[in-house]
Amino acid sequence: MLAEIATSLTLASVYGLAQMKKDGGVGDDVKKIRQIADAIGLKKNGQSIIIRRRDPADKEKNKFYSEYIFQIPLGLAFSDFETKLNVFQDGLNIKKTLYSFSLSDIKKINIKKLMKLKSLKAKINYIKKFIKDKNSIRKSIEMSYDGMIHFKVYDQDIPNQVDFNVEKWDECNGWKLPLGENREGTVFLDLASGHFVIAGATTFGKSQLLKLMISTLLTNKPNETEMTLVDLKGGLEMQYFEDCKQTINFADDIETAVASLKHIVADIQQRQKMLRVKKVNNVKKAGINKRHFIIVDEASQLAPSQVPSKYKELAKEAQAYMSYITRIGHSMGYTLVYATQYPVGDVMPNQIKANSNTTICFRLETDTQSETVLDQKGAEQIQLQGRCILSVPSGRQQVQTYLIDDKTIKTVVTPNIVIKSRKDDTLAEVRKEGTTNRRYTLELEETEVLN
Repeated sequence: MLAEIATSLTLASVYGLAQMKKDGGVGDDVKKIRQIADAIGLKKNGQSIIIRRRDPADKEKNKFYSEYIFQIPLGLAFSDFETKLNVFQDGLNIKKTLYSFSLSDIKKINIKKLMKLKSLKAKINYIKKFIKDKNSIRKSIEMSYDGMIHFKVYDQDIPNQVDFNVEKWDECNGWKLPLGENREGTVFLDLASGHFVIAGATTFGKSQLLKLMISTLLTNKPNETEMTLVDLKGGLEMQYFEDCKQTINFADDIETAVASLKHIVADIQQRQKMLRVKKVNNVKKAGINKRHFIIVDEASQLAPSQVPSKYKELAKEAQAYMSYITRIGHSMGYTLVYATQYPVGDVMPNQIKANSNTTICFRLETDTQSETVLDQKGAEQIQLQGRCILSVPSGRQQVQTYLIDDKTIKTVVTPNIVIKSRKDDTLAEVRKEGTTNRRYTLELEETEVLN
């Protein structure tokens, strides 16, 4: 009985300690932000940033961050602060470790092990270590600017790795993709919302994301999905999906890629004519539920500056076709997913970038590459595999993308495999002919198509 009382007192005292640290150990974030700004020279003519509004977190309203809005001194730019994001984040975390602990966590404590400890001090130390190991908090921040600089301060960071759970597909409606997780939970994207640009250095998650994207389409929209897969890594990354019934074209070199893209553009033009007859301007109004996804992985192999001289004309054609798809294809039911690990110069054509409303950027090697993709620096600072900057019309955020394993992919692919010949056997003929006397000329009929 005495042991049970001692244990209860121990739990109560440690819970109280945790709550005091949680409630009283945070310190003044506003004061720290201002001190950090002053310390790194972000003030002008002796004037520091000025706090204009505080908006505390409210988890009951699903608001998981505190927001602090500052006026910056005349003569400083938002970019001056944004490039120092890591400095502000590290500065906010110069403190004792904070603990988040609730009564429900008591159930997770090994009571038998706790009871074997003889002294009250040993029991307290055991529980303190349990709390520290389970719920150590590190603050993280996001910045934005609308005339004032906004600091969003989170009491938890984004997970460093998140393995994909197939139950996430059950949460998807329509053409939704479970991209990954941020500080607040799962981030979903609408694959039918427009075209995509995906950039990232090798091994940082780009190809993994493409596999997750395709697997999601095969799982949730198997009868409404068609795909053209262009895998210019020799077909190694997308070979899982080559024989799926949804794969209309599969290309693993520049010649078959151009042939596939030519077919797509011809199909788009044919669909335009059909919609004119129906007197509608998009597939939704025409009652067409299918969407065709053109997924290109290593697009740098289709850039004139990156290919041998004998392929330069083919590369120009490929980029012309892809630019056409991004200008005209969306309302016709065609979505381009343009992925590259080397986004410089003509590897990132302006029309493709401008007509893609979703950009997913993993780590890049230089700040110049980051600016090419995102129009700002930052992707070169990413260190974690799977971590990306998601840019959509409503804003930007960091997301830890899901890691899907080969076993899950195989389970998805198997029921969709059909051994078939490719469209009109054209791609096989292209392989035989090579590039000799082969020049595609396409009449691009740009009609007024409302998105």
